[in-house]
Amino acid sequence: MTAALILGSAALGGTAGAAEPKPSGRSCTENADTGAVVCYSSLEKALAAAGGGIERSNTRAAAAATAYTLAILFKDFNYYGESRVIWNYSGCPTWAGANLTGGWDNVVSSVKVYNSCRLTLWTGQGNGTGVSFTSHTPDVGWINDQASSYDVA
Repeated sequence: MTAALILGSAALGGTAGAAEPKPSGRSCTENADTGAVVCYSSLEKALAAAGGGIERSNTRAAAAATAYTLAILFKDFNYYGESRVIWNYSGCPTWAGANLTGGWDNVVSSVKVYNSCRLTLWTGQGNGTGVSFTSHTPDVGWINDQASSYDVA
């Protein structure tokens, strides 16, 4: 795991292993463009609902639309526990961010980052001290159970 400590909005990233998600527990999807959140009984079902996976045409949307998984947040270390799939139709680089609500404030322990994105977890809501990730990270380090918001770009 490599993460960069940042203050304000400057960010650096690192690399880590790229194991596939381990479905365990409830999983929600969050459309990074609209903020819409929908929950499912498993990560597999959430990924299917968010366009079918990490990068795949979304047959429910317009024929040319492609859904991109930007990041997955996990409540437990090593990609276990409940998860939140952050996705959109434009991929990265595009900026999107939100406060962690609905049981997600101060609970993130591991993350997966996809499609050349940079995910930053923040201690405050939209501000504070942050840590950026550019790859799968089984342990988010000092910000474990302290993140109150995120942005992805």
